[in-house]
Amino acid sequence: MAAVVTGLVGVAGAATIYDAAPDNTTLVDNEAGGSGAMTLTGGPGNLVITNANGNFNMGGFASTDNINTLNVSNLAATDTVTLSLTVDSITGTWRANGVQFGIVGDVAFLDIRELSDTNNFVIGIEAGNNGSDVLLAGSWLANGSLGFDAQEASVLDGFSMEIVAGVAGYSLTISDVIIANSSVPGISNGDTSATVSGTFADGDFVNYFGSGHLYYAAQRFNTSAATDPLISTISEAGVAVEVQEDPVITVAPDSLSFELFAPDTTANGIIGISYSAGANSSSDIEIVSLVASNGFSASMVNPTLGLANQDEDITVTFTNSVGLEGIGDSANSVLAINWTEVGSGVTNTFEAALDVSYYPEIPALPSHGLVLFEAATDNTALFRMISAEEQLLPIFSSQEPLRICCCRMTDRISLRADLRELMISIRCWELR
Repeated sequence: MAAVVTGLVGVAGAATIYDAAPDNTTLVDNEAGGSGAMTLTGGPGNLVITNANGNFNMGGFASTDNINTLNVSNLAATDTVTLSLTVDSITGTWRANGVQFGIVGDVAFLDIRELSDTNNFVIGIEAGNNGSDVLLAGSWLANGSLGFDAQEASVLDGFSMEIVAGVAGYSLTISDVIIANSSVPGISNGDTSATVSGTFADGDFVNYFGSGHLYYAAQRFNTSAATDPLISTISEAGVAVEVQEDPVITVAPDSLSFELFAPDTTANGIIGISYSAGANSSSDIEIVSLVASNGFSASMVNPTLGLANQDEDITVTFTNSVGLEGIGDSANSVLAINWTEVGSGVTNTFEAALDVSYYPEIPALPSHGLVLFEAATDNTALFRMISAEEQLLPIFSSQEPLRICCCRMTDRISLRADLRELMISIRCWELR
């Protein structure tokens, strides 16, 4: 998620509002070869769905009621929904679309071949003959691969999926599989679990998850429906809702990096802080103090957040009182945001990382004439020429020691080198 929750004064645990069972589900399929039988037997913790339809039928179930109905109240923006699925095994011959899990907005008739409806949120694991991709299979978001595969055999012998969704977005964890073909940083081939996340626009979570029905389906191959039905044995398929009982503050970003270019001696940045009330309390949150060191300081206009003032900015300032002089000199600190729920008597702390890199001033170049720049580096050197009006002029780069002869200058300019990763020695001459 994009935002960072800094503290919850007290949050109730997630309450399970739905466990799939034959009496609270509706069987759904894509009506391909639907002349056979599809059944759901057992109960919570021991469900068996058998698809003996013909052709390449994809079938499964959806919760008969939507999440708002199951929750006995509409979702709030401060709620968190968790969808959980554990499949112990899949037997029979499956096909391209593999398995799909998530929420759908309509269970009266579900054409799984057209899952781009704007009220669905479905994660898929494709069969081996379709690439084994883990993907966003159908939703109001951009559909497609999430950047890794789950090996077919590791899916068929059982796997788990968990989707956690809130107003800011979702996280998906798939486990008890073998990851392959990953292009996602932090997810490696051979891992047995993977977690990815995404964001929602305003209103998406409350509108779509509130009206959504839990959904699971798997596609069978065009084999004999009588002798090769597709059978999913499921030990968990449920929905839980966590209600925010008490106020919460949210801080974003949770770190700041500055660049200080001489002759400037200070640099500023903004950290946003916001408030949301809980179901049981709407007490104000008081920012008791903002503490930093090593040249950093912070301030805010109004330290009280509540229903009447839900968003504030913290202005963070670095002042070069610590003697930064050389190219790439740096300083860092931690901003401690100390806060309390009014009347609670308890002080909480959230810390945001701060750092700054310093670049000394390069003397102004002549107001006219030809200027020669010489740099020595084994890496790419990036030069920015900035006019007095701070308009960006052409950018030059090189991978070898170089000399660049610039065109005749009519305006006085200064040269700044981007040295975040490089230490470059630069010499400048006026050529008469």
